[in-house]
Order: sequence, then C-alpha cells, then structure tokens
Amino acid sequence: MNSEHSPAYHTLQRASAEIALGASLTPLTELLIEYGSKDPRVCYVGVDTMDEIFQNKFPERAFDVGIAEQDQLGVATGLAKVGMIPIVQAWSPFTPLRNFDQLRTSLARHSANVKIITTALGLVNCSHGTTHHDLESLALYRTVPNLVVLAPMDGPQFEMAFRVAMDHVGPVVIMGPPEIYAPGQDDAGALSISTHPSFEIGKAEWLRTGKDACLFAFGPALRYAWTAAERLSKKGLGIGVVNMCSLKPLDKEAVLKAVTDIGRIVSVEEQSIIGGLGSAIAEVIAESGVATRFKRMGIQDQFVESLGDWTETREGIGLTSAEVAHTVESLLR
Repeated sequence: MNSEHSPAYHTLQRASAEIALGASLTPLTELLIEYGSKDPRVCYVGVDTMDEIFQNKFPERAFDVGIAEQDQLGVATGLAKVGMIPIVQAWSPFTPLRNFDQLRTSLARHSANVKIITTALGLVNCSHGTTHHDLESLALYRTVPNLVVLAPMDGPQFEMAFRVAMDHVGPVVIMGPPEIYAPGQDDAGALSISTHPSFEIGKAEWLRTGKDACLFAFGPALRYAWTAAERLSKKGLGIGVVNMCSLKPLDKEAVLKAVTDIGRIVSVEEQSIIGGLGSAIAEVIAESGVATRFKRMGIQDQFVESLGDWTETREGIGLTSAEVAHTVESLLR
C-alpha cells in the first residue's frame, strides 16, 4: 500500500491538522458543520480523508472517492454543476499534481463553485520524503484561469479566508496553514503577530513596516521571514514583512508600494523559485519599469531528498531565518 494512503499516514495527517489549526475539533470541521447546517447545498468530498463528524451529521452530503484524486475533483465538479457547493479536502502535493487535468479542464474551465482545502504545504511533510514535498503547487495554480488561490497564515486567518471563499461564486483553493506538522528544532513557538483585521481576495497583509528592506512570504516561509526581521531589527534595521495571503489574484499594489517606498525586496517561499511567488513578484516589478533590488529565496531547481526534522531539511537548502537575514544584509550592501 502506498504510504500516503496507509492508515497510519492518515492518522498522523488528521492529528497534525488538529495541531496546525489549534483545536481537537478543527476549525475546518466546525465551519463544515456551520455552513452545512444553514445551507443544504454544502457537501464534502474527500479522498480517503472523510471528515467523520460532518459525515455523521449529514451522511447524504458526505462523499469519499477513495484513493483517487482525479475522481475527487471530477465528482466535485459534477456536484457543483447540479447546484451543490462541494468542499474538497486534499493533501499537497497530490492536489494539484495528480489531478491537474481535472482541476484545469473540468473544474476551473466550467467555473465550478468548488472550494479546495489543501494541507501539508511546502516541506511541512518532510518526514515522508520527496514524493510528499509540495514544491510546485503554486506554479501550477497560477496558470489556471478562473481559479482564486488563498494562503492564510494561521487558524484565525484560515476561518476568515474560508468565509470569504464561501461568499465567492467560483473555484477557490485555500492552502491551509502548515504549522505545526513537523516543526523541527527552531521556530516552533507562536509568532508575536497581532490579530488579522480583515481578509479580502486580492489583498496582502502588511505584518510589519520598515524602511530598509521588505520580505514577501506566505505559508511556512512566513515563520522564518518574521524571525529574520526580528533578528535584523536588533541590528537597527527596519524590515517590512508582507503576508501574501492572496496569491491569485496577487496584490500588485503591495508589491509596487514596496518597490517605490523601500526599493529592496526579498521573496521567501517554500516552493520552487520557478513559477512561484518570486516569479509573480518579478513579473510585477519588470512590468512596472521601476528599478529596485530584488532577490528570490525558495527551493532551487532540485528535488529535496532529506528526511526527518523540518529544520534540518530546510537548512540543507538554505531556507532558515539566519539565511533570510543574511540575504537581506547582502542586498543592503
């Protein structure tokens, strides 16, 4: 049996999702019950990942297609086309790697009103090796028309993003909060970030401002981008940090504000630097015609073969708070 579909794997995944979202009853389950109770069109489609609490309450609206990511999106598209509002729970990288054709040609082409919730973004699932590393999902999602892609940074922002996604008519992917699946030796504590005032499709969130440089990040990379900014602040440097919680559409105004007001930008992501956030920001900068200093940090054109501790896995490819701080200092020089 493939490891990603073994009983032990799913036990760990469900437990990790509860930890990541901060409750024994996950916010996703709570939101499923809330929306399912007030709208009979809301249904759940899993891929060997049934939300059993939702299933027990609404058995006629709970579907699990088994080990078949392609069928999952096909079924969800069909349900949407007859008026239902399917909520799909999926694991990165298997969505979108295994079902990209169904995502593109069936679901998005028909603007199906489906909400896809993914977990294990980036290298969070490091203990399972290269097959379970999510390096490419953002690059793929960015190419799909009609698709909105959101990346809330924590549990409270996930709930806000979910509600916004449910109000939006059309396909939405929510890259669920990645922490704390395998936190590793460092950066496992809570970040000193205030509550999120609002959430809007197409808008980034400025977590801190600074005059010397600006870090753009999302998902797991926000953790070491933030701690790098804290590290540099002790040296007297003002470093802005922007949470790119809306990846498609991208907040071009936030990028251009950093370009014109600061002029030194670093993108940090746990995705391939080819086609990811760094590429999206580079496109905005290039088309703006404004000169700026810019550096992309992410996973280079390589597979990540290491296993085990998340910190050690990231250290092997230069994605740590120390490396982010060093990159910023090099840019300033």
